[in-house]
Amino acid sequence: MEASGEQQPPLLQDPPAGESPPPAEPAVQMSEEGLGNSRTAHEHAGEPGEPANHREAGNEAGPGAVDEEGTDALTVVGAAAGRRAVIGDRSDRLSKQYLQRSTELRGLLTSLLDAASDVQDEVRASVSTAIFTLGRSKPYDVLLTVFNYLTADRPKGFMQRICILQAVEEICRDVGAELDDHEVMEIAPLIVNEMVSSKEVIPQIQQPCSEALVGLGQNHCFQVMEILTTKLETSQLPHFYTLQTMGSLATSNVYTMVPFLKGILGPMQPMLNMVKQDNLKWAFAFVIARFCECITEYLANIDKAPDPLVKKEFYSTEINSAFDILFNSWLTSKDSKVRLQVAESIGQMAHIMDTDKLSESLTKLLPALLQLYKRHSEPYPVTCALAMVLDASLITGKHVLELHMEAMLTALFQQVCAVPDYTLPLTVKNHYEVLRCCDTLAKCSPDPVVSFYLNRLGHSSDRVRTGSLTVLKHLINASEFELAQKVPDIEGGLRLLLMDPSNKVKKALTQVIMALAHRGFLTQQDGAVFVEFIVRQCCLPDEPPARRPAEADVTAESLRSMCENVLHLLSTTVDQMLPLLWPHLLEYLTPEYAGALPTVIKCAAQLAGRARKMDPEPDIYANNPNLHQPATLLSYLMVWLGCPEPGSRGHHTLQLMEGVVNQINTGLAELWDLRLPELTDKLNENYDGRQRREWEQSVLSFLRESLVAVDNQEWVDQVGAAMAGHLSSTLYAERPRERAFLMRCMAACVCRQQHKKLVCAHIDSIFASVRHAEPCERQGCAQALGLISSVHLDPVLAKLDQVARAELSKKPTGLLGFMKDTKGEAAQERMRATVILCYGQVALMAPQHLLLERFEVPVFRDLQTFLPNCKTAEVRRAIVETSGELARALHPDRLKERYRFRGRDQLLQFILTALRTEHELEVVHQILASARALVSLDPALTTEDRTGLMKTVFEAVYPVRRELPQDHESTAQYQIHRKIVSELDRLVCTLLLRDVSPAVLDDLVTSLVPWVTSQAAHERAHSMSTLGMVLQTYLDNVHVGEGLGPVSFCVGGQLLATLVPRCVDPELTIRPIAFDAVHTVLKILSLYEGSQWDMEAMAELREKILNAEEANIKEDMATLSQVRVE
Repeated sequence: MEASGEQQPPLLQDPPAGESPPPAEPAVQMSEEGLGNSRTAHEHAGEPGEPANHREAGNEAGPGAVDEEGTDALTVVGAAAGRRAVIGDRSDRLSKQYLQRSTELRGLLTSLLDAASDVQDEVRASVSTAIFTLGRSKPYDVLLTVFNYLTADRPKGFMQRICILQAVEEICRDVGAELDDHEVMEIAPLIVNEMVSSKEVIPQIQQPCSEALVGLGQNHCFQVMEILTTKLETSQLPHFYTLQTMGSLATSNVYTMVPFLKGILGPMQPMLNMVKQDNLKWAFAFVIARFCECITEYLANIDKAPDPLVKKEFYSTEINSAFDILFNSWLTSKDSKVRLQVAESIGQMAHIMDTDKLSESLTKLLPALLQLYKRHSEPYPVTCALAMVLDASLITGKHVLELHMEAMLTALFQQVCAVPDYTLPLTVKNHYEVLRCCDTLAKCSPDPVVSFYLNRLGHSSDRVRTGSLTVLKHLINASEFELAQKVPDIEGGLRLLLMDPSNKVKKALTQVIMALAHRGFLTQQDGAVFVEFIVRQCCLPDEPPARRPAEADVTAESLRSMCENVLHLLSTTVDQMLPLLWPHLLEYLTPEYAGALPTVIKCAAQLAGRARKMDPEPDIYANNPNLHQPATLLSYLMVWLGCPEPGSRGHHTLQLMEGVVNQINTGLAELWDLRLPELTDKLNENYDGRQRREWEQSVLSFLRESLVAVDNQEWVDQVGAAMAGHLSSTLYAERPRERAFLMRCMAACVCRQQHKKLVCAHIDSIFASVRHAEPCERQGCAQALGLISSVHLDPVLAKLDQVARAELSKKPTGLLGFMKDTKGEAAQERMRATVILCYGQVALMAPQHLLLERFEVPVFRDLQTFLPNCKTAEVRRAIVETSGELARALHPDRLKERYRFRGRDQLLQFILTALRTEHELEVVHQILASARALVSLDPALTTEDRTGLMKTVFEAVYPVRRELPQDHESTAQYQIHRKIVSELDRLVCTLLLRDVSPAVLDDLVTSLVPWVTSQAAHERAHSMSTLGMVLQTYLDNVHVGEGLGPVSFCVGGQLLATLVPRCVDPELTIRPIAFDAVHTVLKILSLYEGSQWDMEAMAELREKILNAEEANIKEDMATLSQVRVE
């Protein structure tokens, strides 16, 4: 006890009343009788107030029940003070039972312990597990027996002892809580003696003992420490593992250990001067570090501590003395492990030392710690020590820290620039400790710290720039108050990096901007450049696949994704950013930031929704002259809504439109509030890319409704002018589908305009903006002009006629007239394809009364002139598509009258010629659809033309499946082939419907017979399907009777002769089709002959043949001819 009069920590308490102090050396050997009687003694020496027979329950289990759960009767408790009291009020029968069961347990354990000497690792592991299993049920009995065995005279092998002690460690750690204090006071000395029995350090033996003591100390720290303190003698140095065990106990038992520390640190002081061995220096440094850490944690949680009067001053004297020895003598040790452990210990001691002592020592201590960086490749322990010293010195040692500021910043900066390897935890820990040091220095003196890192932002190495940004980000987050006055300087330094080419620097800069935003440091005046930087990173394109970046590199994809997330977080979680982001994000809806559109729209939608809920809603055009005008904004929004594929752009566009509706035009609010939720539901339910045409039609209808709702011609003209200006914008340079939809949106506006010159100007703009090499834009132009023709037919036809005549009048050009200009010819052909497509859409959309007046001239006249000059597949396919559209436009159902199309045969002949050479399945499908539309027009085909048509289409379609891959049924190619076959079936039925007669049916059947009897199964299957559909169509549409149609069906026999063999076709899928066809033929015959066939017998025969075995098919087929008229 110090005589200084300072307040002392609580001393160790005496043992509870009624208990004797523990012996210095408890007896290890126990007789068999003693093992049993000690159990009896403990049962009578229970806790005060506990009945003497409280453990009799379960005694009926009988002898030998070693492994049963009821082990209370077998628990052996060593009496305190090394004496075992024997109280003999138990019956002799119970004492003999205990003795017998203890003997069996000892015998079983002895056998296991002997087996631990086996040379095989697997056997020893099994033995250790078995001992542990027994120990979980009877920890005291097993532990006592084990140490009796270990201290016996018989020799023990090294590996055997390791195996046994590992089991002891597991028992103490797992079930040490089940031992009571008396039992621990008997077991702990045995473990300690085993641990210190050899003066040499043998980790394989002593480490398990140390861990066993730590395990017991989890619940019995007082008892374990009382045993360990007996091994501390001022006259000699303690064992290495005695110190290490104390340190480990201090880490795991803070509140229990603190009362011991004053009594341990005092006797330990003279020992420090006696230490010469490096391992003991390490052990003393370790235990002092753990003691200081224990005290620090105790004081940090003093509100939860059992003694709130404890203060660090209680221990300062001892720690000051220890510091002098460790710093002056041990820190310069030749052993690197000792130096690092001493450094850690000094760091922990800094919080317990007297502040004056620490302040005086800083002048030498800081350079000494920094010097350690040069002597050790692993910096983490040094950084930890430095961080703790700086933290402890922050209040009283500021002036000293400022003197060494430059040296410390330089040393730390080298650590900051080292990129942490997340597969090596120590590098990550060191990185965060370095940042902690920088934060402490910034709290001490922010000016030199910030200036140090800002000066390095202009360094040529991206590693240095990234390291500086990393520290600045940490300081902004951790030292917000201290850095508030330095924010303008920091922002000025960051502006230098806005155009930095390195992705690593960009990533670090983005993190700094995020930190500034979260702390509210970005203002509307200075923050716009940083927002623009983040948006620009959202535009980064993917890197080429050929370039494989190093693992540590920051790829463009990862940087873009990070900036997208940052912009979204700033828009949704940082309220201070609302004035900075809204409505200024709308300024980035330009071609320059095209890659960032999905992200900008998403964030702007969030901000617009919040702004609209304000009362009153702010006018975004009040003080923002750089914003897009309402008509321009509407043009962008409509196009993005019509093409919603990239991400969830369609949903975000709808949200943005809902937020800015009053900014675009207040007259739209009522309509949009009603229609936008409907469009949202439709987009959620139906749009998956395949319903693209339906969705685009919905958006166009929405646009037309909006134009009507405003009912302001000037505003409509403004919208049309904005869309016309966007046609040439580079925003859609790489987005042909969006440009095509913009043309259609513009056409919707033109339909609402009245000025002829303005209409013609917009028509010229649409056609002039088309990139004819893009099929999507050709279609968009055609659909746009078709839509305009529904209101302004003559200007559209005039433009098309003008372009057609100009293109036809051009002559090939080339060098000296000999070499062709192939590029110019290709462009000319593509323009012709566009004009042809436009004529088709105009025919479909033009008013019917005007179409017939202008169809022959100029529509068909110009189209007819293109037929002989068709040189490319694009023009050929355009003619095919337009032919079908012309036929549908002239169909009687649409015109409500009959129109004789004189050029029908010429177009039909053209597309059949194209069918013979066409191999693309989509085009084949289009040819069949156009052919079906053409044959439905007047006049009906002649027999010769009909037969030629059937021959051509059958030869083009039925063999196609031969070229499909083996797994064709799961491919898109197979799906389009099915559409082709279905279209073919409809074409043949259309031919029949033109003249429902046996003669026409006979022609069709004659054309189908070669395919029905083909060697290829798929050709038979498809042709049988076609034949069945033709027969059913005939049955549904024929009118039999006098004056109503044919009176006989002479082809019935031929049909049955063709169909019956197919009822037993080798291809099983053909059989039911054939039977259904036979059934249809019989119905047709009944219709003509007025008699009824036995259909029930036919149905029974059908099921019988379809399910019959091959051996019985001939017999079943013989009965098919016996179906008679009833």
